[in-house]
Amino acid sequence: MLIPKIKLEYTATSYINKGALKLSQPLLALTALTVEDIRSRVLNTGISATGNRFTRYAPSTIKTRKRLGLQTAFKDFNRSGTMWNSLKVKLQTPAKVTSAFTGRAAHGKVKGKRRKPGPKGGTVTFRKLTNNRLARILNHRERVSIMNGRLAELEEHLPLFGDYLTGEVLTAVGLQEQAFQVQKKVRSARRKVQRALKLRRIHGIPSATAYRKKKAVRRSRRKFDLRKLLAPKGQLPGEKKIYLNTFG
Repeated sequence: MLIPKIKLEYTATSYINKGALKLSQPLLALTALTVEDIRSRVLNTGISATGNRFTRYAPSTIKTRKRLGLQTAFKDFNRSGTMWNSLKVKLQTPAKVTSAFTGRAAHGKVKGKRRKPGPKGGTVTFRKLTNNRLARILNHRERVSIMNGRLAELEEHLPLFGDYLTGEVLTAVGLQEQAFQVQKKVRSARRKVQRALKLRRIHGIPSATAYRKKKAVRRSRRKFDLRKLLAPKGQLPGEKKIYLNTFG
């Protein structure tokens, strides 16, 4: 039996090797088929994973949708189709597959970073709303997440993957997952060390021997103000984090 074709576009974390990606193909296909069923259910019926309807549109939204020629009988979270068309399946780790909205939304803007700080606090820039941010806003107004699935939707496609999701394959995926998590911790530790060495080299942070033992530092933290103890005059705010990470 062949794996059903994945209609949704899928992506994978760049650190996942080709061998793990090949082993995770059945998981990607199974998740993609389930996500397609969820999207179809919400668009065509407006029913959540619990079997209840989502909240109704506001009166002002109903007027706008009628003017645009869109249905108002139930909430389908669809106006221009940009958000639902941006839906993708992502392999975050060898054993974890999720769905995600990508790209920019057709409408809406959000506040960006402040620029040119001055006496009045600087100017606030605006940037286009992303589909992922839009989905989080819509989810916040509902009791149940839009992308929550039903067990029946998953069980409907499980028989198609009986020849692929065998014990040997699942064991191999588990081993790839363990290796991925170990490499992730190594990369994180390496970044922290490089960041600490960079700050030490640029700003001249005193060495760890200046504070003697770790227990003495913890005792001093409880007795004295940590900022006064670890932040000498003229020290940059970012250097405090190095002290916290180094001696905590």
